[in-house]
Amino acid sequence: MDNHEHILATADIRYVKTKLAKITTIVFLVIVVLSLIIGIKSGTWYSHYDGGETILGNSYPAHDNLYIGWFGVDFYEDSEGWKSGIWGTTYWGSTEETHIENIIFIIALYIILFSLPAIVTAIFKHECKVTSLTITDSQVYGSYNNFLFKKSLKMPIEKVDNLTTISGLVDKFRSGVTLGVCSASGIIKLHFVQNADEVIAAAIGRIEEIKEKEKRARVVAQPVAPAAAPSVSDKLKDLELMKEQGLITEDEFNKKREEILSKM
Repeated sequence: MDNHEHILATADIRYVKTKLAKITTIVFLVIVVLSLIIGIKSGTWYSHYDGGETILGNSYPAHDNLYIGWFGVDFYEDSEGWKSGIWGTTYWGSTEETHIENIIFIIALYIILFSLPAIVTAIFKHECKVTSLTITDSQVYGSYNNFLFKKSLKMPIEKVDNLTTISGLVDKFRSGVTLGVCSASGIIKLHFVQNADEVIAAAIGRIEEIKEKEKRARVVAQPVAPAAAPSVSDKLKDLELMKEQGLITEDEFNKKREEILSKM
């Protein structure tokens, strides 16, 4: 950019956490906590059996069973009962098992869920860092994020057809508005713009100024059409008027009249 070029406006692009975003984050975290509590409560149960029954001639003694898990995912099992042995025999035994892989899976799942608001915020802030827009006397330039890839924006200001704001539901969460730079090649969208009205006013004012100058230049450059030559009747009328006003004599009138008629 020319160092002497006048900057008309610079977009204020930053992430400001809105009230709606804060409420949504709190509600989301509450749901995550409740799902953890309800899941463990549902997947954990304890049972006591007094016994008294007979299985294959063997007494069924009293015993306790404990199962810990998250919904249908088992973490730990501690139970007693008759077990099947080899050759069809049965024996009284206990089962104690810890499912490490299930515990790791649920821990990883909830780390991701609890970190999700921070991850979204980090993505928004990164997008703000790679997004910029500057309006000068002669051009519009900057950068924007398109599917996580940074792209550059640079075009003469007279190539810009219009600038407009797009404020959807997503903008209410991520703050600011989406500024659309419209040209013949399409619309380039820049998010998180906090001063969109200021940028639009500066750009539109300059575009209208350029168009007005071009209009005046076309008017000045337009060739002036030559005046139409007076007709014979007009010449005779003017000649008659000159004679009546005494500007020419009768002889001069007749001579000039014959000259005009001879050119018909």
